[in-house]
Amino acid sequence: PWGWLGVRVFFVLSGFLITGILLKSRQECEAGNISYWQALKNFFMRRFLRLSPVYFIYLIASIFIFPGKGKYLWVFILYGQNWLFALDPTMVSRAHLWSLAVEAQFYLIMPLILMFLPVRSLLPITIGLVMTSPILRGIGIVYHLPILQAYQLPFNNFDTLAMGAILALLHQYHFEIVQKFLKVALCVGIPLLSGCFILLHFPLQAEVQPILVLFMDVVVGVAGVAIVGYIAQGIKGLLGEILHHPWLVYSGQISYGLYVYHGDIPEVFFNYLLPLLSPILPPITPPIVPPGYIAGPWFMLPVYVAIAYAIASISWHFFEQPINRLKHRF
Repeated sequence: PWGWLGVRVFFVLSGFLITGILLKSRQECEAGNISYWQALKNFFMRRFLRLSPVYFIYLIASIFIFPGKGKYLWVFILYGQNWLFALDPTMVSRAHLWSLAVEAQFYLIMPLILMFLPVRSLLPITIGLVMTSPILRGIGIVYHLPILQAYQLPFNNFDTLAMGAILALLHQYHFEIVQKFLKVALCVGIPLLSGCFILLHFPLQAEVQPILVLFMDVVVGVAGVAIVGYIAQGIKGLLGEILHHPWLVYSGQISYGLYVYHGDIPEVFFNYLLPLLSPILPPITPPIVPPGYIAGPWFMLPVYVAIAYAIASISWHFFEQPINRLKHRF
């Protein structure tokens, strides 16, 4: 149930990291060390090598494992699945991949803005992206688009990505105000986020709840900026030791694979692994697997996590890491 929160915080992190990379590339271009087009080529090739191989191998594997999931494959190949989910609310297969499409579309737009527009315009344009997203979500809701579908379209989701980009821009061009910015984000974002969670647990009028949900991404983004910003500066003490624990560092390495593969883990378990293990396992009865679920979420969560970790680890060591070594060429 908290997956949406993790996705939004990751959007902030992604916007921060990608913008930082592009701004460093811009500096190299301005210093005459590399051409702008070569810098863009390097950026897109490095992004492709990091993200696309796992994504495509997952799509191919899912077709062989689940033959019925081959429909609209070309849309997924073109990273257009968020449009598909928005236009067809009945589409639930590979639903978690909508966020990868939004990121890919962000990667197409933001490099052109950051590399070619005047420096003085970068911050206002990025702030404009933050403001545009809730407006577009609101327009979708006004025209009776379900909230979930209103979130799927690309510009409707750029606010949290752009908030991460704002943090990177401040680091690059206005470093003297970063600390004040983070303090404000922390003091405003965390209380607002807590208040939204409390309100969501109370019965609200039908007209009020969409408004609350509409601005939840902005609130999460503000809190996410504080979290990402302080972690980027380095956290000392016990919390710092926890964040640098080898298990968490390794989890970060394989996190992309975990996200891509996790969506089909319950189906793989029940269709393929459980029949193999059934002779040594007690039967899973309906009370454990309630009607309408492919598996009892909380009961089966440790099993799913273990399977996802195993698959993501194998993918990292034998597939992703060798391909990542090619990035040094770009």
